[in-house]
Amino acid sequence: MKKILFFIVASIFALNAYAGPSEKAVTTTKDRICVYDSIESQIKEEPDRLELRFILATAAIDNADTTKLAETINGMLDYARDSNFNWSLSGKKLTPEEAKSETQDSAYEFLSILYGMNYYNILDVCDRFLEVFPRQLYVLTMKGAIAGNRQDNAGAIKIFEEIDSLYPGEPTVMLNLAGVYYLTGQEGKAAEMYEKVIADTKSDDEQRQQATEFLSDIRKPKRDMTPYYFVHQWLSVIAPEITYEDGEMLSSPDFLNSVAPLSGGYRSPFSNDDINVEAVDIDGKTVYVWKLPEPKEPRDALYVAFFPIDGHYKAYAICIGNIVDWEISTSTETSRSTFGRVKRPESAKECAELLKDRGAFSGDITMGEYIQEGYKPRY
Repeated sequence: MKKILFFIVASIFALNAYAGPSEKAVTTTKDRICVYDSIESQIKEEPDRLELRFILATAAIDNADTTKLAETINGMLDYARDSNFNWSLSGKKLTPEEAKSETQDSAYEFLSILYGMNYYNILDVCDRFLEVFPRQLYVLTMKGAIAGNRQDNAGAIKIFEEIDSLYPGEPTVMLNLAGVYYLTGQEGKAAEMYEKVIADTKSDDEQRQQATEFLSDIRKPKRDMTPYYFVHQWLSVIAPEITYEDGEMLSSPDFLNSVAPLSGGYRSPFSNDDINVEAVDIDGKTVYVWKLPEPKEPRDALYVAFFPIDGHYKAYAICIGNIVDWEISTSTETSRSTFGRVKRPESAKECAELLKDRGAFSGDITMGEYIQEGYKPRY
């Protein structure tokens, strides 16, 4: 698991994570609106002054105001399109080519910042950009990144395949398409794309190195995990290595079920679609609950719940028991512990609540009924 997939945007853009409002931020909503009104009043009087749009966008960024920044980008794009790029900048009338270049570069810069600020409706702004500047590679790729980040792998594959048809042989596109294939367990397609990146004369050294490393992972001999191994020697052992900051990787099975096993020379017994993940709020904390396919053998799990404890996560499984029907268990690299009988949960929420009531947040589960009267042992 030690190797994290540098997926989509990280391998393509030099997008910096948004660091929050600057020292120039206005402290009250009333003052912020006054600042916006003043700038927008000037824009209304002189709509062709491009620098006024820059000032308004900068004010929105300073105040971490994603809605205003999105409005500003859209307004700049709409005026450019409707006025046929009739811009002036710092008192100079721009030629159509200068105006197009300035609009595209500045709108993309602000769009990148908006992406870093995790603006939910950013896809709408991307589409507005592409209406004015069709087939713009980085914005198309950003849409694929957004789909991937939102766990919409089918959407990400569709977008990157479309980009690959528009820009055949483009190394950055092939790397990202390979990354989505890899993330979804499509090893053959991923390997084919990585081979193309390595062979392409347009690829730089860093791109070839990335492709070579992932191709090496794909080609490693794989050991097939059993459902028991997957839960007790894989998920339970990895969970304590995951910090709160990295907890988002638990919101989807993609990384821990596909990418990380491949990197370690393993293959999961489940497809990503076999695993249903829910983020359950328990006392203001997020517990990620994975529901696996119906287990058939003793000790195989139906649920695995990841509880945040002391800055990291701990995994608890609800499994078929040997001498009870269902039991709680957890594992380390060297041993598995069971905590007696538990009622089979019928939902992720019920699973998380049940484990919480048994002490999961403390890391010390209380013991339940250890031998179930009348139950036939499943040895």
